[in-house]
Amino acid sequence: MFYWQFLEQFPGTSLERMVDKIELKIFISKNNYYGGDNYQRIKKSNNHIIGFVAQKTVQIYRRNYMAKNNFNGFTHDTLYFLNELSLNNNKTWFEQNRDRYKSSVLSPFIELGGYLTDTMNKIDPEFELRPEKIISRINRDVRFSKDKSPYRSNVWISYKKPLKEWIESPTFFFELTPYSYRYGMGFYSATKAAMDVFRTEISRRTDEFLKIAAAIAKDGIFSVEGEAYKRKIENKLPEKLQEWYQKKNLYLMTTSDIGDELFDSNIAVKLASDFKTLNKLYKFLWSMRRA
Repeated sequence: MFYWQFLEQFPGTSLERMVDKIELKIFISKNNYYGGDNYQRIKKSNNHIIGFVAQKTVQIYRRNYMAKNNFNGFTHDTLYFLNELSLNNNKTWFEQNRDRYKSSVLSPFIELGGYLTDTMNKIDPEFELRPEKIISRINRDVRFSKDKSPYRSNVWISYKKPLKEWIESPTFFFELTPYSYRYGMGFYSATKAAMDVFRTEISRRTDEFLKIAAAIAKDGIFSVEGEAYKRKIENKLPEKLQEWYQKKNLYLMTTSDIGDELFDSNIAVKLASDFKTLNKLYKFLWSMRRA
């Protein structure tokens, strides 16, 4: 029995749980699907196993899940709920409105995730795709915060590889607040070491990165964001790359006020299209890890 055959019989079983089970390796070995050296190679890393089953997982996900959930946009109550939550940020109010949260906020985000599955899987087959992993929790972690408000009044969906060091992994995201939305791709919090590697790579592969930066600038969708150093780092790169080179952290983002596109499938179509324009930059950022 292959993993995807198991999924068909037990669709509630997560990829993560199956990857942790030695039986999956036995299935691969017995069926000689990879065979010989290839099996030894994938046996060394769960990430290789994730890559191995990813395509079939997406197919099962689409058949069992996406067919039941066609994204038709958010509703006005999505925004009303988030606004009211910001004004009534307490457990009593939330519990009284929990069903509204599920129907007006969580449900359309799950449907949006279903719509984007194919696009994101083509960008990176190792992306986490399960709704419970890619959609933000409504509960805030207040353990180390002065603000003890128990809930968030913003919701986001994000796509990244399922790695422990995720804060330095390039991540695609879409975030909705009561008054605006934004989306893009980049690092959540890159370290100085990671950004030093980035600067080294764009200096070493200048022609390649110039083409990537020029295409992004031509599209005019995203702006280069992230805190910059106050004191300029000297370099010999073209002026067009200085806004990239001088960053302490880096992400591409666009922000919009609430518009009609949110209330039908147009926003999902736009996200899928715009995320594709960042594919080459995403792959460049990942290639830094091998530099």
